[in-house]
Amino acid sequence: MLHRYQIDLRVKEENTEKTIKKSIFRKNELTDAELEEAQLEFIRSTKAIYKEKGIELEVLEWGIQKFELVSHFQ
Repeated sequence: MLHRYQIDLRVKEENTEKTIKKSIFRKNELTDAELEEAQLEFIRSTKAIYKEKGIELEVLEWGIQKFELVSHFQ
């Protein structure tokens, strides 16, 4: 079985709010610690990318959802 995790990061860029999403695909289920680290790394890397462009992001909220993907191929 394949697991998909979607991280949603709601940010404010100047006067605009938006949601940035990232999907992670894994064969094995991630632990709570791995999920937390994935979210924090996504926040750090996203802020760094925008900062390189001279844009300061304010993180408003974030979360992660888990989806199980079933393969129909046998």
